[in-house]
Amino acid sequence: MEQPNRPLTYDEKKAADAAFKGFPCDPKWSEAARNVYEGLSLAMANQRNETFQEVRLLEVATIAKQAVPESNQMSGMICREQP
Repeated sequence: MEQPNRPLTYDEKKAADAAFKGFPCDPKWSEAARNVYEGLSLAMANQRNETFQEVRLLEVATIAKQAVPESNQMSGMICREQP
């Protein structure tokens, strides 16, 4: 559903500002402002989660890369020890 392109109302701007700053939702805001707040909060939470997952994958990949040379060195040592 496409929304009309219009400027935000005062309370929608306040809701957006609060969402970006991590402040709580104000129950006095209009439904539209609460929707702005909820949408931005959810989008930012998803972004943080995606960023966390990317960082975790990079950490796992780095650990895996560090482990491979060590295992290669160990296998080379074992092969050299055999007659």
